[in-house]
Amino acid sequence: MKPQLLALIHLSEESKAAIGSAFEIIYAPTAETRAAAIAGAAKEVRVVLTNGSTGLTAAEMDTLDKLELACALGAGYENIDSAHAAARGIKIATGAGTNDDCVADHAMGLVLAIMRNIRQLDLSCREGIWRDALVLPPQLAGKRLGVAGLGTIGKKIARRAAAFDMEIGYFNRSRRDDVDYAYFGSTEQLAAWCDVLVIATPGGAATRHLVGARELKALGPKGFLVNISRGSVV
Repeated sequence: MKPQLLALIHLSEESKAAIGSAFEIIYAPTAETRAAAIAGAAKEVRVVLTNGSTGLTAAEMDTLDKLELACALGAGYENIDSAHAAARGIKIATGAGTNDDCVADHAMGLVLAIMRNIRQLDLSCREGIWRDALVLPPQLAGKRLGVAGLGTIGKKIARRAAAFDMEIGYFNRSRRDDVDYAYFGSTEQLAAWCDVLVIATPGGAATRHLVGARELKALGPKGFLVNISRGSVV
């Protein structure tokens, strides 16, 4: 008999089939189905599949008394009660590292889109508004890109930006000794220096509102902000 897995997040049919080859899936991606499953059908569940924003509470862990493993799809697990999981002997697994390149690619795509005004220019072209009536967007070369959170993904973003001849600076919990980018001691200092600020920190209480009114004022009316972190960071 396959062990039970409780899925609290949306899954494609392909993902359901892949997981279903090893587990009996109880699929509960909505608040209503989640509450009903945890109160009833999921009593034998040994594994929960969730993500950082959907999470798993201490009370839910206690209801699922046979739970052994909580898996977070993605790198974040801030809304999984990790302290309670440790006390209960429940392991937590994440997908950290599996999509770093994709996230860095996407971040650089957003930098290009927002600085080069790609979406608005595309819409203007489709409406018949042509070159002489449009404001010329800035080029990336020679501009300063600041990365708030120079972890694995942050470093990959910085390398991509350097290929566009951008100058790189960063804010991190501590200065890194494996890069020669300019280091800043706060996000406000970094924002005052850069033309575009990319936020690549983890979510959670430690980074909540890391970027606020002071940082946005420091970035200025001609600055750009790209957040690939949690919304709570801004």
